[in-house]
Amino acid sequence: MIAWEIFFLDKLRKKIKTEPQSDNTRQAVALDKIKRGIKLFIFLTVISFCAVFYFTASSESAQALSRIHINYLILAISLGLLNHFWSCCQLYILIKKLEPNYRFIDTCQATFGNMFMAAITPTQSGGGPMQLILLKSKGLSFPKAIGAGFMQFLASVSFLFISILFLYLTQNQTIQNENISYLLNYGLVVMTGLGAIFILAILKPEAILRAVRIIAQFLARITPDRYDARIRRASEKLCLGIKESHCSIMLFLRKGKLAIAGSILFASGSMVTKFIIAYVIIIAFGYEAPFLKVINIQIILNFLIYFAPSPGASGVAEFGSAILMGMIVPKHFLGVFTVLWRLFTTFIGVGFGGLVILRFVAKFERNLVMITSRSSHAPQGENNDDKILSNK
Repeated sequence: MIAWEIFFLDKLRKKIKTEPQSDNTRQAVALDKIKRGIKLFIFLTVISFCAVFYFTASSESAQALSRIHINYLILAISLGLLNHFWSCCQLYILIKKLEPNYRFIDTCQATFGNMFMAAITPTQSGGGPMQLILLKSKGLSFPKAIGAGFMQFLASVSFLFISILFLYLTQNQTIQNENISYLLNYGLVVMTGLGAIFILAILKPEAILRAVRIIAQFLARITPDRYDARIRRASEKLCLGIKESHCSIMLFLRKGKLAIAGSILFASGSMVTKFIIAYVIIIAFGYEAPFLKVINIQIILNFLIYFAPSPGASGVAEFGSAILMGMIVPKHFLGVFTVLWRLFTTFIGVGFGGLVILRFVAKFERNLVMITSRSSHAPQGENNDDKILSNK
C-alpha cells in the first residue's frame, strides 16, 4: 500500500515540475477520472440495491417500514457518526506523536477524503494517496504522513486479525455453515500471511528487498524488452516504499508505542461501533436476532469489504450483506436493512469526503489560475509555478 502511495506521489510531483504548461489539462483529466469513479460507484451500488430488492421485497417490506422505532434509528445515525469520529482519532493520535501542533480538523478532512477516494477507485486504492495529499496540504511532511498512514493501516489490520480470531473461536456457538468455515479458514490464512510479512518487514527488511529484486529480475527475463525500464522503476519504487515503511515502524516502536496502542484501540472502537449498527437497525424495526451472531456476520462482511476489488466495495457489500444477513433476518427485510446499513456505515462518510474533495479541488483550481496568470506576465525564463505550489 505505502509503496504504491510513494509511486503515485512521486509521479505527481515530477509532473508538476516538468509539465507546468499542461496543468489545466491534467486537472481536467483528474476531474474527469473522479467523475467517472463517482458514476461507477453509484451505478454498481444502485444495481446491487435493485437486485437485492427484486429478489427479496414483498408487501411485507412496506409493512416493516411502519414498525420503525425512531429512537433506535437516531441511535444508529449517532453510531455511524461515532464510527467516523473513532476513525479520525485513530489517525490523529499517530500524527500528534510526529507533529504535536497538527490540528484535529485537518486530520478529519484527510480521513474523510480517504473514504471518498476509496469509494470511487478500483480496489479502493485511491484513498491512501489522497489522504497523504490532504495531510501534506495542511503542513505535514510526506515522510510523516506516510509513517502515520502506514501505522494506521497496521492498526486496522491488527484489529481485523483479532476479530477473525474471535470469530474462529466463537463460530460453533453462532454460525454453523460449511461455506462460512471455508471463508473463515481463508481469512485466517490471509491475515496470518500479512502478519508474517509485517514481522519480516520489522526484523529483516533486507530479505523482502532481495525478494522484490529477484521477482523484478524474473519478470524482466520473461517479458518483452520494452518493459524492462518500467519493471526496474516499479521495483525501485517498491523498495523505496519498503524502506520508508520500515523507518516509520521503527520510529513508532522507539518513541510511539502508546500512540500505536491508542490507534489500535480507536480502530477497534470504530469497527465494533460499525458492527453494532447492524444490530441496532434490526431491533429498530422490531425484529430480534442473537447479538453475537450479528457481530460475527459483520466481522465476515468487514473482511470481505476490506479486500474487495470494486470501488468502495460496491456490489460486494450489498450482495454480501443480503446473503449473510439473510441467515438471521426475514427475507422481506433484507433490502431495507442493506440500504440503511450502507447509509450509516459508509455513505455518510463518503458524503463528507465528497465535500472535502470538492473544496480541495476548488482551491487547487484557483492556484492553477494564479499559475497561468503569473506565468503569462512573468519575464521570460522566470517561473513562479514551484513557488505558488509550494505555498499551497
